[in-house]
Amino acid sequence: MIAKFTASISFLCLLSASALAQQPAAYAPQAMNAMTPIAGGHTLNLRDAEIGSLIATVSEITGRNFIVDPRVTGKVNVISNRPMTPDEVYDVFLSVLRVNGFAAVQAGNMTKIVPEALAQQDAPAGPDDGAADALVTRIVTVNHLSPAELVTLLRPLVPQSAQLLPHPTSSTLLIADRAANVERIEKLIRRLDQASASDVEVIPLQHANASEVVRTLTLLQPNGAGDIGVNKIAADERTNSVLLAGDRARRLRMKALITHLDTPLAGNDALQVIYLRYANAEQLVPILETAMAGMTGESGAPAAEGQASRSAIQAHAETNSLIISAPPAVFRGLKEVVRQLDIRRAQVLIEALIADVSDSTAKEIGIQWQNTSNSLESGSGGVFGGTNFPGTSGTNGIVGLSSDPTGLAQLGGLNLGYVGGTVTLPGTDVPILQIGALARALGSDNTSNVLSTPSTMTLDHQEASLSVGQEVPFITGQYSTNASTTGS
Repeated sequence: MIAKFTASISFLCLLSASALAQQPAAYAPQAMNAMTPIAGGHTLNLRDAEIGSLIATVSEITGRNFIVDPRVTGKVNVISNRPMTPDEVYDVFLSVLRVNGFAAVQAGNMTKIVPEALAQQDAPAGPDDGAADALVTRIVTVNHLSPAELVTLLRPLVPQSAQLLPHPTSSTLLIADRAANVERIEKLIRRLDQASASDVEVIPLQHANASEVVRTLTLLQPNGAGDIGVNKIAADERTNSVLLAGDRARRLRMKALITHLDTPLAGNDALQVIYLRYANAEQLVPILETAMAGMTGESGAPAAEGQASRSAIQAHAETNSLIISAPPAVFRGLKEVVRQLDIRRAQVLIEALIADVSDSTAKEIGIQWQNTSNSLESGSGGVFGGTNFPGTSGTNGIVGLSSDPTGLAQLGGLNLGYVGGTVTLPGTDVPILQIGALARALGSDNTSNVLSTPSTMTLDHQEASLSVGQEVPFITGQYSTNASTTGS
């Protein structure tokens, strides 16, 4: 009897909920009739009920405050066969919203119910409240892969409504989707974003040139960007090595190609021509031969097989070039030596003057000095001084004074004075400036005769000579023959 009475009550509740579902404005009563409180939980059973009724019911059960967008309309169906906790009720509520094209977005203490197309713009960043169907936005840092590359890999695995935005500058990936999907995407990223066992590998070359090998491998790629798949390749000219970075499997394939390229030439020799710009080819040959001997055999030790016997250097004077036949390793060393020696050298200009000068004029050659301070220009007075050597001989001339400086005391040509006030002699802060000089040159002397002004240009640290003269032939002897031989 008790079981029949309970079944009748449940049937009446369902009929009441169905009847109230036809009244759009009566959200709360309809929701209350659809909710059956049971000890330890709540059950929800709605058929063709307004979504507003469900929102009101969930608000009462969970204690949450909702802001409903006017575009959120429609009917929903919810059937539960066991009691649920408030958190489980809220998860069911979010699933119902998702099925009907709506979403719940947390905004402080309020929850906004909006169409799903607009929800991603308002999705909160950071940790969610634990609901799997809640819209969230996460920023994931990528350590080893490119964010753009991750977007390409993940796009087929996520819903079309999910947003994946790469930010290469900060090496991060922005994800906006349901919390459950975001969690799944994060797990995929953690599995993919792994460092390889050895990121960079150095491959030394024995025969080939590192730059040429890198250029050849780069040309194999359509974009020619030096990116072999996900591998990066570069050349170290100093050690003649190739640097390879990236995935281990791709590195192994690239190493196989490099090994095939790094093979010796026929005869193990490379014939090369180096054109010089400044140095003399013939003068460099003995220097390079000495350097090559040190490369192929240290301290008189026998050279490596096939090196010393086949290495040779010759100079071609007409083109000022060097012809070198040597193994690649030896040639690279010689080329570096040539590069450092073939530089522009400083030039030196040498000028001379040959003149016929009388004895008296030679004794007058010198410099007359004059000096004033800046204060004379402002009218406040200052120091002035000068020299005058009128004599050509004796103690009054510059020649005599150079041999006996004590004659300066009686010399009238050396004047020093001060005008306009007092002065403190050297040791003060009054500078004596504006030095003027008068040089007596031979060009202004009518009694002198300039015979020649020869000059020559030479290189620094190179001997040069000036030769001024004229070849005049003259008879040193004669010889004639006739019937009788005579000679002188």
